[in-house]
Amino acid sequence: MGQNSREDATAAKGSAGSGAVATPSSSFLEPLVLGVLLLLVVLVILSLVITPTPTVILVVTLIAALGLGGLLVGVRGVRRGELRAAEKRANEVENQLQQIQEQALTDSLTGLWNTRHLRDQLPRELSRVKRHQIPMSLLILDVDHLKEVNDRLGHAAGDTLLRDVGKLIKEALRVSDIVGRWGGDEFLALLPEAGKADALAVAKRVRFRVEQYRLRVGSETRAVEVSMGIASHPVDGEEAEDLFGKADAAMYLAKKRGGSHISVYAGPVGGKGKRLGEYLMELGVSTAEQLEEALRYTLEATKRGEEMAVGQALVKLGYASAGEVEQALKLQAQERGTTAS
Repeated sequence: MGQNSREDATAAKGSAGSGAVATPSSSFLEPLVLGVLLLLVVLVILSLVITPTPTVILVVTLIAALGLGGLLVGVRGVRRGELRAAEKRANEVENQLQQIQEQALTDSLTGLWNTRHLRDQLPRELSRVKRHQIPMSLLILDVDHLKEVNDRLGHAAGDTLLRDVGKLIKEALRVSDIVGRWGGDEFLALLPEAGKADALAVAKRVRFRVEQYRLRVGSETRAVEVSMGIASHPVDGEEAEDLFGKADAAMYLAKKRGGSHISVYAGPVGGKGKRLGEYLMELGVSTAEQLEEALRYTLEATKRGEEMAVGQALVKLGYASAGEVEQALKLQAQERGTTAS
């Protein structure tokens, strides 16, 4: 959270709190109780002097006890009422302060966390997962063709699209995940305790929800596409800036591949030395862990005397389809040819 939001929240807390401390005092009742008690004691003494009769003494004592007890009950009732009122005012001030803080950290259009909060949370979450030695993934999502929607259907339609996509993303994530609008047409999700395989599963869940969605403006209905990039701690980076840069690079590669694509970071873009598995990762088909499992599968097949490529192993393990492997092979051949020329 930025400096300005902290100052605004502090100022609001101070102004709200100053209204809460002004409560009616009941301290004046304590001298009154003592005065009445003293008066009753005097009356009892006088009654003993004037009329030393046991009955009179008993009656006066009883009246004094009842009067004092009633007065004490009244004082306690007033104090309890004041405490309840003060507690109610304190809760109201706390709720107002919480609303102010949330507004300072919330994107006004989508209701998700804003850039300021995400910038604050990313290093915090990284620090936490480092301490516990657990993975964390970063997912960057870009809404494709938003400018076209704004130009053709109006900015109100574009705002509706961003609100709805933000809702779809949030619904697809886990409770522990942190999602917000990074700015413009981009969203950012922090996925604690999620390696690349888990993050890819989340991204595919988001993509499925978005693919089912239709933007309706008047009589026009429009399908929506998103591009997503994934990078993971610790394999892709230890620091927030490095991790974000790699997730961002993967997202732009997904946009380059076409609409509705997911890209898992697999190293620098380009270069004829890239393997098939890296293209499958860039296409959001598989992860490094799944590729390693496929490699082990091919080694076991070789020991049995079978000839098997990594792509075939991924298909057999259910991590890729034959069509996806073919697409990756075409990309590999195309980019190797471009590099060679």
